[in-house]
Amino acid sequence: MIKIKFNLNENEYINIEPGVFYNLTIENREYFRKAVESLCFDFITDCGISMFKGTDNYDLEDIAIAVPNILDLNLNTKKNINALNKILKKTYYEDLKSDLLSLKEKAIIIVKKIALDLDISLSMNEEIKTDDLFKIMDIKFSDDKETFLERFINFLFVNSELQEKNIFFCLHMKEYFSSEEIEIITKEISYKQISIINIETHDFLDSIKCQKSILIDKDCCFLI
Repeated sequence: MIKIKFNLNENEYINIEPGVFYNLTIENREYFRKAVESLCFDFITDCGISMFKGTDNYDLEDIAIAVPNILDLNLNTKKNINALNKILKKTYYEDLKSDLLSLKEKAIIIVKKIALDLDISLSMNEEIKTDDLFKIMDIKFSDDKETFLERFINFLFVNSELQEKNIFFCLHMKEYFSSEEIEIITKEISYKQISIINIETHDFLDSIKCQKSILIDKDCCFLI
């Protein structure tokens, strides 16, 4: 079980259950600003939050994904493309090995012919890797989901699968999704055992039954 600790006076812990939507309301501006800054820089800066599994302390970037702007649902990040290439290489390397050998031989013939035509020496790297092939193909994700809600859920699923992380820190989801939509999101993430920790600056009047609420008030008092 993953535990999240808020580095406040009381050093409170919360167990993060798989497939649960957590709404974290931070009324203290300084603490909120610190958390948002960390989200914007992929947890490189301290956000006053730590994560533990048993007695082991995890760096947030190793176990969670930061989504500071949920309007930016770009699947073609460097991390995702690298992860995709690893999957392709691991899964299809044997199938491509003979094709790559044939491609290399044809390339060598072409280079030698050009060298003769130009009467100049040419050299080439004769080692063609599967990574090179995938880069040439420029494989990218193309999201064909119709609604913003569908694109967001797909964004969660794809990132979780590629990066092998099941905890997402999001910001101001209640500004963009209705209570009914958040209930749909919560139901969907429960199937994939994904947890969302959504950070807000104030609690909304409409309560969502499926969420778990955490409050850090203006005095940094911690309430559940």
